[in-house]
Amino acid sequence: MKQQVLTLLLLTVHFCSSENQYSTLGGSVTFSPGRDQIRSIVWKFGNDKVAEYDPIFEQDVAYYGDFKERTTLDINSGNITITTLTEKLKGTYSVEVNNEVLGTKFVIELVPKVIIEKKIILISSDGVTCKLNCTAKPSSIEYPLEYKWIPNGQPSEETNILIVNKDEWSKSFTCIASNQGSRDEAAVTAKDLCEGSDLTVPVAVGTSFGIVCLLAPIALYLKKRAKTGNPTSDSSASTTATYSKAPSGTDNDKD
Repeated sequence: MKQQVLTLLLLTVHFCSSENQYSTLGGSVTFSPGRDQIRSIVWKFGNDKVAEYDPIFEQDVAYYGDFKERTTLDINSGNITITTLTEKLKGTYSVEVNNEVLGTKFVIELVPKVIIEKKIILISSDGVTCKLNCTAKPSSIEYPLEYKWIPNGQPSEETNILIVNKDEWSKSFTCIASNQGSRDEAAVTAKDLCEGSDLTVPVAVGTSFGIVCLLAPIALYLKKRAKTGNPTSDSSASTTATYSKAPSGTDNDKD
């Protein structure tokens, strides 16, 4: 009795097993029945036929419905490839090999396409190490993003951030962001961002330069004023003198 129960449980587990394939809209998946010596094979989506090969009735593979022009069945391995996926095609598939329905279910799941939002950017640099950031979207609990750097460098606790030592600035680093069915990547040579990009020192230098540029004309003005006296008084006197001569010139013209 125990042996019969164990056998039943094993059969149930085998029948309930599934293989999930993740892709994006417009992507593709390939399923394999994992059987040799295939004489006939039928793939189904729910109760509808997807592709069928049975040389007793037809030497060519038959494709059905929405799967025409987007599906390829390998009659030797039994593998099926479905391309240009749409929302309509996600779900559970099954296969029958040599008139035996296999217990494994094949599931297509569509996930959001990963896109790196920007090029890799510089967060900070102190002239010795430099910190690079790579950010992609979308990120969700259901389809979490994973990041990987090539070469690895020193990934920080946040894996989308990479710390690069100065002796590696000549290297090229590639950020790869991915979820279960999609990936995107971006590359950069570290020195293009890190060299001359000390985010602390340049700020101080820039501030000092600005102060010098501001104070220089003031210092020049004060020096000139010290030599010539009060320019405001001189200017007033000159204006008064010019104004006082005007009546005299007018009287002469009248004579």
